[in-house]
Amino acid sequence: MIRIEAPGAVRVPLKIEVKPSASTDAAPELNYYQVGQVTTLDDPRFTAANAQAGLWMPIEVIRDAGMGLYFLEPYSPDKTPLLFVHGSGANPTAFRFLIERIDRSRYQPWVYFYPTGMRLERQGQLLYRILAILQDQLEFRRISVVSHSMGGLVVRGALSEAVRNAFPAEVPVFVSLSAPWQGHAGAAEGVERSPAVIPAWRDMAPASRFLQDVWATPLPDGTAYYLLFGYSGGFSLMIDRNNDGGVSLASQLDPRAQAAARRIYGFGEDHGGILVSPAVAATVNALLRGEAPAPWSGRQPAVK
Repeated sequence: MIRIEAPGAVRVPLKIEVKPSASTDAAPELNYYQVGQVTTLDDPRFTAANAQAGLWMPIEVIRDAGMGLYFLEPYSPDKTPLLFVHGSGANPTAFRFLIERIDRSRYQPWVYFYPTGMRLERQGQLLYRILAILQDQLEFRRISVVSHSMGGLVVRGALSEAVRNAFPAEVPVFVSLSAPWQGHAGAAEGVERSPAVIPAWRDMAPASRFLQDVWATPLPDGTAYYLLFGYSGGFSLMIDRNNDGGVSLASQLDPRAQAAARRIYGFGEDHGGILVSPAVAATVNALLRGEAPAPWSGRQPAVK
């Protein structure tokens, strides 16, 4: 049973009980997810230990570690939900810097805490089903999304599900930070050589079926996609010399993602630094306002 809790929200009951349905029948994992619970980024469930458990034991950790989609304030129908989706081995606290800088008079932050070791196609399906449950109960009309790293692949999968299922809410803005659209060579190495293979590695391996198909379904009508990438990486045995310290530029700048993007912005940040960059925060806020600053403003030019 999934409970959506929204204490203090306007026109929303204290608790909305989502009864078993086709959504939960098709996705039994959702019976163990927390959905719509109000919390803060200091929630003791958002720990590095739980994030690592979600990487190595994705199925086992769903029941025990409090995975799910959380609200960082009581739901308000007068604000647009802004969903943050973290990357591999991380948790929602990765977005603390960005969340502290969004316009809270217009946006209500939601965070998705998920077991990052699970197959990515399944992750996208589960995220979509959670959003569909919330939309059905709360009837929000718009939701925007910010993702980091592998979280961008999960969001892209969820948006494909949204298109296939005629999701009734608009997704006006999707911003990805340092997304590995062409995967990671280290994942392929792990699949081939590791005695214990994380399921998500199979999808993160370059040329996997998931990566080949991730852009096959168009983005929802009306979705403006913005690709933000970092280029301040160093030497690595696992990554091309042009990288952000975690993902190669070639993977971040997949031609399919570039073609889908309304604009592309490059920053002199590494893979983690892009999450605590004032320039990135300012750009994200401008994009949410419907403004698109020149991508080369104060920085190296992005791809033309």
